[in-house]
Amino acid sequence: MNIQELIGEIRLQPTWKSGGQRAPHKALTILFALGRALQGHRIISYRVAEPELKNLLDGFGPPRDLQHPEYPVWLLRQFRGAPTGFWQLEGDTSGVEDASKNPRPAEMREHISFGLSESAWRVICEHSNNARVLAMLLAAEIVPATLHQSLLDAVGIDMPTDWSPFDAASAAPDAPLLLVGRKRVSSARFQRDPAFSRLVRDAYRSECAVCSIAPKLGDELFGLEAAHIRWVNHEGPDIISNGLCLCRMHHVGFDKGAMKVDEQMRVRVSSRLDHSRPSDEMFRRFEGKEIRLPQNSTDNPHQTMLEWHWSEVFKP
Repeated sequence: MNIQELIGEIRLQPTWKSGGQRAPHKALTILFALGRALQGHRIISYRVAEPELKNLLDGFGPPRDLQHPEYPVWLLRQFRGAPTGFWQLEGDTSGVEDASKNPRPAEMREHISFGLSESAWRVICEHSNNARVLAMLLAAEIVPATLHQSLLDAVGIDMPTDWSPFDAASAAPDAPLLLVGRKRVSSARFQRDPAFSRLVRDAYRSECAVCSIAPKLGDELFGLEAAHIRWVNHEGPDIISNGLCLCRMHHVGFDKGAMKVDEQMRVRVSSRLDHSRPSDEMFRRFEGKEIRLPQNSTDNPHQTMLEWHWSEVFKP
């Protein structure tokens, strides 16, 4: 097995998104296991891992009342009835499934440990870039670029600040990722229209739609970004009505689910956001206020895109 074969087998797993809904549970679980393996713990007790997996799903998965980390841990063991080459379960599996073939959490806690297989781990160790390539691929499947670093930090994967995924192509010939779906580059990032950012900033007169900030150094604007309402990695189109011009903090907050834009184009803030002076100053003071809209009303945030964000990103 080499890195391309490992990635190919991971990609065979059933979809991580379905009908527009985000379902990153398997990708998050693999990323968690990769992080633990890099810290010297290739096999982890499910009992120990369960709270951490729930936190990951709460923090980087879609908003759901209940999280079930036992499902991906259990289901990753096979594909179409055949054992997967990258995943390993240890322990007595005989009584784990219920009558519906679903894993019982109590049995998982009592008997099961899990992690990357030895063969997958050998691939990761073959080249220093292999773990980074796989980590970036998984992160790109789960969240937009604004959240990549925080996700990798959460699973304990250190990425050198000067490392570029393109380094992998020259260092390891089998590392570039050629994947299906929306056109991608070898960094595992989804390509987007390079004009998107400029068009969105121009539409919003180069001001943050939430706080109106428009910082300049001399004649040069900085700190403003074009945010996708429906994410690129979930078929979000590169059109102005799927974009918002936001400052960096509000962009990250929007992608994290700390705030949303409602049907009246007003800011709504998550009830889960901490009650602190910085949070109040940066987010809560804008609660209920209308965002700055584009100059052309046809470029206003599209209802369909907003609805996706409400259901798949915003944390009520």
